[in-house]
Amino acid sequence: MTIHFGDSTSIATATGLGANLINSAQTVRTSTAGFNVGWGGTSGDAISLDYAASSSSNKLLIMCSLTVGLDFGGRIFCNLYIGGSRENGLAADSDGNVTRRTSGEHAGHDANISNICFNYLKTSPSTSSTTYSVRLGQGDNGTRNVYINRPHDKPNQSYIGNGTSSITILELAS
Repeated sequence: MTIHFGDSTSIATATGLGANLINSAQTVRTSTAGFNVGWGGTSGDAISLDYAASSSSNKLLIMCSLTVGLDFGGRIFCNLYIGGSRENGLAADSDGNVTRRTSGEHAGHDANISNICFNYLKTSPSTSSTTYSVRLGQGDNGTRNVYINRPHDKPNQSYIGNGTSSITILELAS
């Protein structure tokens, strides 16, 4: 396959960019949702994608971009889950009482949305259909509402925005 660029140049993927690309899949979530999450807890799946690798010797490049909101100006976190279990290869090391998360963001105000992005190269993927998902958490010492694709405070004003979130999987030959 040849990829053609707008400046009239091109590249053949068999010897260049994408030579090892086997397959790809993506979920884009445009709808909003909220989750009630306790202190140190984790929501249900905020976004997910089912995927079966063509070979367990291949690798999966998992790319996530999340738009998140919170009901106070505080910390919002996420974790990657594979097959219903947290992917510990992409969670922070244990450190006392600190929760192990994939990534996080500080939501400055309950009317703000923030972006959390991360990438992960999964080795030895399952060849059975497996759910790849992201779950949200929060860092307050009580129960709080966390959101995907929207802020908490949402007056019907043009200065408030919703967003989108996505999970993309690229399957790469070894």
